[in-house]
Amino acid sequence: MKKVIAILAASLVLLTSCVIVKPVVNQTSSESSLATESISSSEQSEVTADFDYKTYANARYGFTVPYPDYFTSITESDNGDGATLSRSDTGEELKVWGAYNIDNLTGKAMLEEAKTRVSQIVMEDAQDDSFYILYQSGNDNEGGTINFFEYGLVKNDMVVRFLFRYPVELEEQYDDIIKQMTTELSFGTSETAKS
Repeated sequence: MKKVIAILAASLVLLTSCVIVKPVVNQTSSESSLATESISSSEQSEVTADFDYKTYANARYGFTVPYPDYFTSITESDNGDGATLSRSDTGEELKVWGAYNIDNLTGKAMLEEAKTRVSQIVMEDAQDDSFYILYQSGNDNEGGTINFFEYGLVKNDMVVRFLFRYPVELEEQYDDIIKQMTTELSFGTSETAKS
């Protein structure tokens, strides 16, 4: 996770200096419930290690973010601010959403707010335009530890956040996924994001 901190710091500098808009690839919308069956950590590692990236594009706020293609269920929120992506075989979940920054929040202010609602904080960092926090909970079906990685980015009058939930055993694999998502999260107009 230490390499993620260094990578995130470098990513924040890059994000503030350039905007890259990626096309939407295979965006779908469906609903499914999370299965309660569990699989072993070694099986989770095998099924998570081999994947490609797709891109989620939000038309309302005009942002795009890559995500692993093993998230097979994408449920758009009713108000169009984002989506919940889930994986029924392991219970992994990604929530991503945008909002107007009506309170003129900074990354540091968002981190302080996040710290008021979570416990078991593993690591945290904030810049003027972004923050992240990693915290844990022992709430999977087998009593194992779950990582929650929350990231927020402020750009102009907008805030985009994502929250990743995954088993602690997959932390090393998720380091690379989180790096990809934070470096390629981008803003554009709603029309650009839909193309």
